[in-house]
Amino acid sequence: MGKINGARVLIGGLLAGAAMFVLGFLFYGLWLSAEFDAALQALGRSPMPETAGMMVFILVMSLVSGIIAVWLYAAIRPRFGAGLKTAAVAGVAAWVIGGLIPNIWWSTLDLFPRAYMAKDTAAGLILWVLATVIGAWAYKE
Repeated sequence: MGKINGARVLIGGLLAGAAMFVLGFLFYGLWLSAEFDAALQALGRSPMPETAGMMVFILVMSLVSGIIAVWLYAAIRPRFGAGLKTAAVAGVAAWVIGGLIPNIWWSTLDLFPRAYMAKDTAAGLILWVLATVIGAWAYKE
């Protein structure tokens, strides 16, 4: 078993993070934003502000998440083999930790409509898997 190539994890992770940021804008900024804002208003809260600071925060979190997802791909690659299937497995595993479990927890609070939470969870699965596959493409040992 070889060592993980840290430089390639960083490169692939930044690529995955950029993909997460773009896909997140498509899924959450365009597709689900009206439902999310309506759910917040039903709770008596204002919609999330779209400030430069918020965009920088989302970008940084996307980049960190991408690095973690590609690191996970690099970690499981010796056991599962290099390639698309392993990248998808790593993406699903990262989504379980970063998307599914938090959404299950949020769902137990019954703050947001179930239909919204289901769409958010499905969008997250697609986002995590695609971003991890994109980032894994740049990873080499």
